[in-house]
Amino acid sequence: MSIYKGVSISEYRLPVMYVIYIFLAVALVVAALFLLYQILSDRNKKTIQRIKKLRKKAENDEQSAKQLTKMERKIKRQKKKKRGVITFYIFLFVLVLGYEMFIIIGWIAPLVTDHVVKDYVVYTGEIKVCDNFKSPYIELEDGTIVRGGTNLTEEDTYGTVVYSRRSKIALGGTKINRHLFCQRTPEKTLV
Repeated sequence: MSIYKGVSISEYRLPVMYVIYIFLAVALVVAALFLLYQILSDRNKKTIQRIKKLRKKAENDEQSAKQLTKMERKIKRQKKKKRGVITFYIFLFVLVLGYEMFIIIGWIAPLVTDHVVKDYVVYTGEIKVCDNFKSPYIELEDGTIVRGGTNLTEEDTYGTVVYSRRSKIALGGTKINRHLFCQRTPEKTLV
């Protein structure tokens, strides 16, 4: 834990989150590449070996030449049938890559930028804390929703919250007594 503008914060949340997102993004790309490789390299090794043998025999044997042309026509028909499936999987792969770009630009880049630049916002004023187990959040007076838990409870209605500017992740917070708050005006300081 460190202190930022008089409030104790936990900066470990940002790197942990972007490491998890990076790991999931890489795993998704690897899975998509593996699926694409499996679809595009759908060749039967036995068939390929048989065609090679038939090509060697076809030079001298007429029966082998007929079997070779029959097998090549069969492979050509199968390729035509699979063309639609392959197109679908390529479209799916491009969609996964688009989603990856969304994850990188929309989630990972803001987290990394906030952490590296230490771009945090200190908000002091009226707050509404929702201490939900799955996704706790704090709603600020101006309508900004800050994700993540702090040491604030649902009974706290006034306080100071430190959060990352781009990713809106709560890093820390302290409650303020109501009579002290009434003497000051709400402020939002960008640091």
